[in-house]
Amino acid sequence: MTDVRMAIAGSGYMGRTYAESLTKYNEGTKLVAVALGTRAKKLAADYGAELEPDFKSLVNRRDVDAVLVATPHQAHAKEVIEAAENGKHVLVEKPMATSAADCDAMITACESANVTLSVIQTLRYRGVFLRAKELISQGSIGKVRMIQMTSLWDSYLPNKPWANEVESGGAILDRGSHSFDMLRLLTEDDPVSVDASVN
Repeated sequence: MTDVRMAIAGSGYMGRTYAESLTKYNEGTKLVAVALGTRAKKLAADYGAELEPDFKSLVNRRDVDAVLVATPHQAHAKEVIEAAENGKHVLVEKPMATSAADCDAMITACESANVTLSVIQTLRYRGVFLRAKELISQGSIGKVRMIQMTSLWDSYLPNKPWANEVESGGAILDRGSHSFDMLRLLTEDDPVSVDASVN
């Protein structure tokens, strides 16, 4: 089997997490190149990948089959569309984008280019959520009438200041996308209405 040759756009916490996963815990993948972010040079060096100066040069590489996009949310649509136009499959970090229109444009671009587009939802693979899903599906805890999702962080915004920018969608879109996805997974349904607050 031929390895899927991957590139990572974004060198923050999640870029490093995916580099670690691709190189140490996955079979059938090879990390080829890294671009974007102030830590890209070190990330590339740490994982034996080549450093590219920008996104355009990353997606123009002939030795890249797929791009993992782990950049700030407001950049996702442009980068996914550019990757698709260059024939690259795309795995994009959640949230997919900051508007439904951007999501639609990303889907259209990938369909037109005949490339796969997937959105990363890491919590779906955590044991606690898998067990909760199993208990709900088995009916072991009775009929579910309400689910409350809470995230507690003591260093969220200081370590991720861009997530609080209006253009990125703020904490509700950043952290909330996990909660929205978990609610859909656990209930196997779509919400009718959503209320949220951030303190």
